[in-house]
Amino acid sequence: MNQEINLEKLLAQVEQADLQELMNAASYEEDEDKKKVLEALYTYALDKRQTELINRSEFVR
Repeated sequence: MNQEINLEKLLAQVEQADLQELMNAASYEEDEDKKKVLEALYTYALDKRQTELINRSEFVR
């Protein structure tokens, strides 16, 4: 259960992170495993922001 709480905190921090900084960190990371994690965090944060924009009432589909 404690790990779930830590994951929620981590994801909340990622949602607030600067997208450009996340992408830069992934771009310059030499360790391939870390690079994949950073890219996944970037994608997660981007998805959350896009979902928020799409759900706004003024968004036209």
